Formats: sequence, structure tokens, C-alpha cells
Amino acid sequence: MRSPYRSACGGRHTSSVPASPAILLLLACGRPEDDAARYVEALDAGAGGLALCAEIRGDALRGDCTAWTARALLAAGDQPAAERACAGLPDGDWRSECYFQLADLRSPQPEEALRLCAQAGGFAAWCRNHVVRRTLEAQVAQTGRGEEAQAEQVARAEAARLLGAPAAEETARRVVSRHIAARGDMPFDREATCGTAPRQTCTAAMEERLLSVAWGDEPDPAVVIARLEPLCRQPLSSAQAEAAGFFGWADSSDMIARRAWAGVCARVHRSAADPQQLLRPAPLP
Repeated sequence: MRSPYRSACGGRHTSSVPASPAILLLLACGRPEDDAARYVEALDAGAGGLALCAEIRGDALRGDCTAWTARALLAAGDQPAAERACAGLPDGDWRSECYFQLADLRSPQPEEALRLCAQAGGFAAWCRNHVVRRTLEAQVAQTGRGEEAQAEQVARAEAARLLGAPAAEETARRVVSRHIAARGDMPFDREATCGTAPRQTCTAAMEERLLSVAWGDEPDPAVVIARLEPLCRQPLSSAQAEAAGFFGWADSSDMIARRAWAGVCARVHRSAADPQQLLRPAPLP
């Protein structure tokens, strides 16, 4: 689970669970040594760390500590205590992050998770989309090749139930396209790889795979953009794609490949002035 929140160092940052004690010490970022020690001790204590979190003087570090401890309380089966911990935080990013953490753990029960998302303040919309995406991914993962169109139809209905009709079509398409992209077929073939998926979903799957390969392990979006910009000056053939470190595709998939590549390059052009807009794709399921 990932959410945007203010790190202990003050800037907005993306969280991930769990962090090692050494990383947690670094997150103290100049806080008094006893705050850092309590932080690490509290997270090591899991569900029993809430009292230690309360002793931390720094607001950001205390909020971070409480959010992760609330998550541990819920994981241990004490949902009332977990919700009390979140409710005890002042309004703001850390209370929002805290409820986001609880919603993430409750995502297998989407209605309950969405109830928690409603309390996630400025992260509520992000939280709802995250929960629904995880719900749909779990459903789609149970389907096999040849069932793509039906999987998208079912995902669309569930997304409409949980999110509302306006967002349902795009949400379902994105989940199914990522499911197809994760197959990793080489070469990419319209019929074999995408099965019964609509053409637009198949194109989105190929775009997702191209962008994932473009990023690789590179942490800096500016480097990714610099790699892609020269390639985006012209359409890319299957042979050129393989030579550039991507993957090839069947002749019957050439039109889909052209559209997918155009989608990648559109993202690159939009992000040229601000590379941080070129978001790294989430890991494929």
C-alpha cells in the first residue's frame, strides 16, 4: 500500500511497509536521539507500541509512529483500539495516513475498507481508489486466458457498485490491462496475449508493459525521459523495440503497438518540463 504523506523530515513522500530499524533511524532526520529510539522501539513492539509513540515530542515522527502502530493493532485483531489510535491524532495528514493504513488492511472486505477511507481526510479519494483496485485485482486474478472480456465486464460492475458508474469503466480497464501486461508474453501478440479483451484494453496493457520496461530499476524519472525522448521522435517497429531493450510483437499486433507507443510518448512529452509527473508504474501483479 502506498499513500502520499508528510515524512518525518517534513517533505511529502510515499510510504511503504515495513521499513527496517536502520531506515527508521534515518527517518528521524535530526530529531532528538530519544525520539528516534522511542520510534524504533515502538515499531518493534508492534501492537504494544502506542504508549511509546505518545512520548515522542516531534509531531511528524509521533504521527508516523501512531499510524504504523494502529496498523499493527488492526493486524492483531483489535480494530476498536486501532481506530481509537487514529482518532486520537489531530486533523491533518497523519490522521489521514492512519485511516489509510487501516483501510489497506481491510481491503479484502471492501465495504468496511471504504468506511475507513471516508475518515481519511485529504487522502479519502486516493484511499477509495486503492481499495477498489485491490478488490478488482483479486477478482481478475482468478480468471484465465480467454476470459478477459468477461473479467472486465464483472470488474466494471463491481467498480460501479463500489465507486459509482462514472469511474467504473476506466478503473476496470486499467485493472484488466495490468493483469494482461503481467503475463509477460514475448513477443506480444494481440490474440494470444490479450485473448478476448477489447482492443482499447489490449492497447493499455501493451502501454503498461512498455512503460514498465522503460523504467526498469531506474529511480530518476528524468533519466527515463532522457532515454525515451530520442526513441519517441518516430514510430517504433518491433525490431527497433527489441534493439532498444523492449520486446517485440507479432505483425498482427503492429497497430496496437503503434498506439501503445504513442501513449508512452505522450506521457513523456507531458512530463518533459516536470519529470516528476512521469510516475513509475505500480509493480505488475
